[in-house]
Amino acid sequence: MSLIWSTIVRRPAKYFQRKALLYPSSEMFYFTRLVTSASMKKIKAKQAAFQRDDGVPVYLKGGTSDKVLLNISVILLLIGLFNSVRAIYHFTKGPESTEQ
Repeated sequence: MSLIWSTIVRRPAKYFQRKALLYPSSEMFYFTRLVTSASMKKIKAKQAAFQRDDGVPVYLKGGTSDKVLLNISVILLLIGLFNSVRAIYHFTKGPESTEQ
């Protein structure tokens, strides 16, 4: 702990002045706040659309892309289930005899 404290104490004043230049005042971030408020309005509008009670499940409220992703997920799930059942069947059946 004393090593860290001694390093902080020994820093020259110019070091801290340079650090102050890296963190500018809040006036420089006025444009960022405008962009943030505009993007927040978009987010709030999307939240309102998703929270509307219209009988559509939330995982389908995104439109066609959500339906496509849901169908792809279901197809991949069914393929994985089929392959799992097939593998279990082959493991329980045992090796095939090749007697002639």
